[in-house]
Amino acid sequence: MRKGEKAIHTGLILFGIGCVIAITGYASKRVTTFLVGISISIAGVSFFTLNSLKYTLAVYIVFSLLEVMFLKPLLIKNFYIKRHLKKGNSYIKKDIELTEIIKDNEHQGIAKLGNIFWNVKCSDVLHLDKKYILGNCKRNVLIIKEKSQDLP
Repeated sequence: MRKGEKAIHTGLILFGIGCVIAITGYASKRVTTFLVGISISIAGVSFFTLNSLKYTLAVYIVFSLLEVMFLKPLLIKNFYIKRHLKKGNSYIKKDIELTEIIKDNEHQGIAKLGNIFWNVKCSDVLHLDKKYILGNCKRNVLIIKEKSQDLP
């Protein structure tokens, strides 16, 4: 096996492993696992095309940093909420603690779920995978419900 063929095989193997890790992370709703899989896949493609370990490591590090800085904050709220929602009768319901209320009349606050914080209005509609999640506030708690088919 020549050097070029070895790089092709190694690049394809890295790409395949990265895809499997990304799919596993997405299925288990683990943001970090999903992003690591994406980075490994990109590193596999770069190794396949560039045939240089030095550049492949540089590409992997750059993409990992970009994902952590930009993608993870966007994905983590959706992944984290979906993982912690519990099934109810006709809709999913989960109480999320409001740690601080900004304006009493508008029911704005900072919601907390686990170690994740975000600004929220009690009438917010969060979009998670084509499902409408309705937020209501009662006694300083945000109640999230998945809109079921029988609700308008």
